[in-house]
Amino acid sequence: MANTASPVAFDPKTHTYTVSGTVYPSVTQIIRFLSYDKAAAGNPYVRDAAAARGTAVHLYTQYMDSDIPFDYPPQISGYLTAYAAFLRDYGPQWLAVEHRIANTELQAAGTLDRFGFMDGKYAIVDIKSTASLDKDCVSAQLAGYHAILTDPGCITPLLRDPEKEVRRYALQLKSTGDYRLYRAHEKGNQLFHHCWMLNQLREEVNHAK
Repeated sequence: MANTASPVAFDPKTHTYTVSGTVYPSVTQIIRFLSYDKAAAGNPYVRDAAAARGTAVHLYTQYMDSDIPFDYPPQISGYLTAYAAFLRDYGPQWLAVEHRIANTELQAAGTLDRFGFMDGKYAIVDIKSTASLDKDCVSAQLAGYHAILTDPGCITPLLRDPEKEVRRYALQLKSTGDYRLYRAHEKGNQLFHHCWMLNQLREEVNHAK
């Protein structure tokens, strides 16, 4: 696995991405309009527990990909078993793991969970440990990452050949040790674009004199 340093700074306390001193909205912040109604109706305790679990799963799967020995909490063993099964079934070749990216034209940033080759094709893979997948949100999220990588203004180039197809997947890991690999819907491009436009318009109005 070849992973390169990123010129994008990230503050985990404020979840803020910065490029040369300028704060860029994250992809997840840009597409927040898609999940507002779900978040508002959700139980905050369940939401916080899911967020903590997701953080742990991301950390330990990163250890797995980096061949770092680790002990893990027993409550996430099923998710790690699921990830090991995915690695065994697909044999991905990761070029980047938990890698920050940004685009100066889009003025957007984010973190790729995984980027590399699957079945001989470029692939962006986002790891999820939720009980269900919000297909609209994840399709828009992955479209945002794809746009950052392929649109002019990318300052974190990972594509050796920008003309090549890049497939986008959500990898849903389950507590049972099973997994689901969901290929993002192409409508995610439009969803991300509309969210990006809405975010830009709000910024212009809020900064108007």
